[in-house]
Amino acid sequence: MNTPPRDVPQLNKGNGSFELVMSPLLLALIGLWLDRSVTHTTPWMTVSFTVLGLVGSVIKIYYGYQSKMAELAESSPWSATSIATASATTARTAGEQVP
Repeated sequence: MNTPPRDVPQLNKGNGSFELVMSPLLLALIGLWLDRSVTHTTPWMTVSFTVLGLVGSVIKIYYGYQSKMAELAESSPWSATSIATASATTARTAGEQVP
């Protein structure tokens, strides 16, 4: 009997390294092709596209990390909203007035 793996949501966690390598490589190859066949220039397109791919992938990984950390911090038991909700619930069960 085939059962799906339990950590299916974890499968996309390793794509940052793939993006960090493949984006600059793919754009460098496109830049190399443009340099050799279309513009006949020195490797300006190759260098430009490689830097563009590297900067773009670093920015995407950074903002993805920031949004995931904000999501985890919001759902954590020690976040400000969780503490306020817990104290309001405690006050209600004790019969106090909650503003």
